[in-house]
Amino acid sequence: MKKILSCLLVLVIVLTLLQSVSAAQPDTVTPCYTNAKSLSVYLMIDSSGSAQVTISCTANANVTQVYVATYLEKKVSGAWTRVDIPSPNDVWSYSTTSRKFTKQYSAQLSGSGEYRAVATFTLTAATRETVSVYSYASY
Repeated sequence: MKKILSCLLVLVIVLTLLQSVSAAQPDTVTPCYTNAKSLSVYLMIDSSGSAQVTISCTANANVTQVYVATYLEKKVSGAWTRVDIPSPNDVWSYSTTSRKFTKQYSAQLSGSGEYRAVATFTLTAATRETVSVYSYASY
């Protein structure tokens, strides 16, 4: 009886070791927000240095106000420096009660290099949530 029990135990161990174990590896990481379904910023720079920035937001139904501060930065000596844009304090500001929107801005850049657009969304519902998103481009 011990021999049969030992053989069964060995068989169970071998079958357990033969099973392949794999974890799901997603292609992308999707952030989770409290007050929004999706937030994005996209920076595109053409060959003449004209920058186009597009922000978009899809907020949850309970959101009553959305404020977005968007600006451009250039990498100078390893540090990000604010770029002059045609807007007060070099920031494009947008405030709305709409829960879904897309907005575009443009600026002429003064020189080539590595740039990024930063959009800081503040979504107000029962709680206030502030999220910054980034987009990078070079020319």
